[in-house]
Amino acid sequence: MKEIEQKYNIPVQHHKISNREAAQTAPCAFTTYSAFYNGQFITHEIIR
Repeated sequence: MKEIEQKYNIPVQHHKISNREAAQTAPCAFTTYSAFYNGQFITHEIIR
């Protein structure tokens, strides 16, 4: 993700979910990995 941030000048935020309560209140059902852009859900698949 750091490479994407640098290459395309897109700010990246990481939110670690470390407990069940945080996972249940997450903005997306895919809590292991989710990508959003401008507030829109993009994918739950790992981008390489």
